[in-house]
This record gives sequence, structure tokens and C-alpha cells, in this order.
Amino acid sequence: MLSIQAREYYKFVIDKLSEFQDNINDLTKFGEKIQNDKESLIRTILNNQHHSAEETSARTRAISNFINSFDKEINDFKQEFRPILFALEYQKLENEIKGYIKTESINPEEIENLFTHFRTFVAKVEHFYQNDSDANVRLELYDIITKICSEYNKIIDSYTWFIESLEETPRDYDEEKHMLLDIQLLGVEFGVVEFADKIKAIGELYENLAEIVPLEDTDSVEPLKIVKIESGSLCFVAIGNAVIAGLILEMIRRLADAKSSHYKSNKKLLSKKEVEKIIDEKLSEEGVDKSEDVRTTIIKKRFIEITSKFCTIKINNESYSYKGDDVTALPFFEEKLLKEGNDEE
Repeated sequence: MLSIQAREYYKFVIDKLSEFQDNINDLTKFGEKIQNDKESLIRTILNNQHHSAEETSARTRAISNFINSFDKEINDFKQEFRPILFALEYQKLENEIKGYIKTESINPEEIENLFTHFRTFVAKVEHFYQNDSDANVRLELYDIITKICSEYNKIIDSYTWFIESLEETPRDYDEEKHMLLDIQLLGVEFGVVEFADKIKAIGELYENLAEIVPLEDTDSVEPLKIVKIESGSLCFVAIGNAVIAGLILEMIRRLADAKSSHYKSNKKLLSKKEVEKIIDEKLSEEGVDKSEDVRTTIIKKRFIEITSKFCTIKINNESYSYKGDDVTALPFFEEKLLKEGNDEE
């Protein structure tokens, strides 16, 4: 999917999902109430873990309150929710978006996931109205509502971010102050949400480097601006500060060279500690203050997140990859680094 296609697609889907927003609000409201009740129950139990009569009584009251509150939320939901209307509006939404997708010959995995959750919900809610007193049925309904709201919000956030970040046409730029950053992460296919997450990670990497790397002209540090994308494997072109963009290039070069030499010598991929050491060394060379622990931690995590799943990285027409003895491309780093280095800040 090219840039113009992408803008039109994102806008179309956002518009259609916005028309469905009232239904999502109803589900979100129900889900949040149940979540609040769960959290209150868990806090009470954790705060009364001994076996005194008073604490046992507190736990019993908390459980009773949770059950009563859950019953009330279930009854309110039954009275306010209109399953037939929801199903009709959902079917209209799916037909319109799938019709557009088919015409444009695109296959966004995240949209199909959302529709799968919707279809599951329609089936669950029908079962719920027939067996609303069954605890398992109630919990299954809550679980699928949580999945719908999570997937829906991820799509809205990612698609909105794309629309706001993607320029309609490439703009002129000062070649002395700015640089085109053409990045292609090849070897893995993924959907728009994961695509957006990768580009947002690159944006965060750029922003944090801009905050801690000493620069002569800080006025030229504008936000990284996307001017072209091609989804599937991650391929995009952005304009950014020449020093920061150049630093990103150099860091990836070093990591690529280290990966190649390390595998040839040890038949192993780079460890998280080895990746972080390479990044630390380069930041030190750039005069970064060692007290900037928070930002350097984010930078390390984002580098790992961006590059951990790909076999080949191509930047400004320079390609970095490595093949094992069996002639199959190896992941750029150990895939487990992604989990190790992707904690919330």
C-alpha cells in the first residue's frame, strides 16, 4: 500500500469506525465498570491476607459487594443494550469496510481481528441473554468486550497517528540541516497497527536522541516527518535533522557489523547486553551526558524493538543482513530481546 492509498484508506476506516463509536462507548462503559469492581475486590483481598476475624469479614464483604455490583452491571447492560440494533449496525460497518478493502486489494490483519471479535461478541451476547445467570457466560462476555475495545482503540490511535504524521506530498528541505531517512525493515509481513507501532518507535528514538545529543543548531530539530510509506514489510521515507538521522544510520551500521562478526565467531546472535553496550559506546562518543539514564533507556529499548524481528535492514540504499550457514536469513537480533526490551516506561 503506497502513501496516497494509505491516507485514503486510513481516513475511510476512521470515518466508518467513528460512525460506530456510540456502540463502542456502550461496551467501554460496561467493561470499565466491571474492571473497577474487579480492582476493588483484588485490593481488598490483598490488603487482608491474614486470618483474623476482622480481615476474614472484610474479604467476605468485598466478595459480596463485587457479586452485587456485578449483578447490577449485568442487569443495567441487559436493559440498555440493544443486541439486534448492534448486530445490524456492525454488519453494515463490516460490509462497507470489507467492500473498500476488496476494491483496493489490501488485507489489513488488524481489521479482520476486530471483525472476528465483533462476530464472537454477537454470538456470546445471544448466549448471554439466554443464560445471564451463568458466571462463565458473564465472564466470557466481559472478556470479548475487553478485546473489542482494546483492538478498536489501537486501530483508531494508529490510523489517526498515520493520518497526522503522513504528509500529502513530499516537501522541500534544507540539505545542510535535514536528511532523508529511507528505512526498509525486510523479511516480515505485518498489519497496519504493528506497522504504525514500528514507525512510532522510530519517531520516539529520534525525539529522545534529539533531546540528549549536543547540537549546534537546535532550531533545526523538527519532528520526524513521514513523506512516503509502503506497508507490508516496513518501508518508509522521513525527513529529519541531519545530525540525528545520521546518528541513527551510524548506530544501525554498528549493530549490523557487530551482528555479522559476532555470529561468524560464535554462531550466536547478539544478546541484549551486547546491543546496549554498542549503543552506550556510540552515545558516549557523541558527548551524551551519562546522567540522561531515562532517555538512554528508552533509546535502547526502541532500537531493540525496531530491529529485533528483521533479517535485512536497508537504510538510504545501504543494505545490512546476514545469512547463516544454512543460507537462511537470521533475525537481526534474538527475538526474545523484543520482550526483554519492551517494558513500559
